[in-house]
Amino acid sequence: MIADDEPALLASYQEAITAFGHECIVAHDGREALELARRHRPDVVVTDYMMPIMSGIEVIRALRLDPALSQVPTVLLSAARPPDHERSEAAMFVSKPLTLERLEATIREALELAKMKES
Repeated sequence: MIADDEPALLASYQEAITAFGHECIVAHDGREALELARRHRPDVVVTDYMMPIMSGIEVIRALRLDPALSQVPTVLLSAARPPDHERSEAAMFVSKPLTLERLEATIREALELAKMKES
């Protein structure tokens, strides 16, 4: 799943993730991301840091509190420089702008992390 409030970026990310061979659920804000995560239980959640309604950090914190989703790896994206203590709440942090190659590598790494958590 990927959450971002920038429609053009979200469409690009979705297209790329699908082209990488993954199913992609999209959310346009933090609250929608949390609702969709609870409904679909994604393997990885990629979320923008600054979003309306709920920030990416708030989404990550809510996922961690949900027993069914607490082990889902999270990737925080941001063009801003979040404080270290917030960046460390995500399994991974990636600065924007990011290339599609970097997005693919990040998703693969997060999926590997998910597999390790299952073991």
